[in-house]
Amino acid sequence: MGWVEYISPKEKTVHIQFDDGKECDYLFNELEEIVHSYAITIHKSQGSEFDTVIMVIPPGVPKLLTKNLLYTGISRAKKKLILIGYEMTIRRMIATERQDKRNTNLKIKLKEKMG
Repeated sequence: MGWVEYISPKEKTVHIQFDDGKECDYLFNELEEIVHSYAITIHKSQGSEFDTVIMVIPPGVPKLLTKNLLYTGISRAKKKLILIGYEMTIRRMIATERQDKRNTNLKIKLKEKMG
């Protein structure tokens, strides 16, 4: 993730500052390599923080709307958080401790590989 720091029409470049501290100049004709991220999922933003986070919480799909997901979204905001959703849905998320068991068959696969 990154943001446009400045544009140089004279040099025909765009200077981009990335979250990890790296910086890069792209020529105008290289801009197709850049993927815009006006909005991203909570999971896609994992490990990143942003000054402002707008978190949309849709009604429904209770299995996905958990306290863990809410916390993860909130923890991405450094300065400002905007929650968009029904108060009742957000309250339900806060009350949901559910952590569904993931069926990865990891134990079985490890036993097969190790003999």
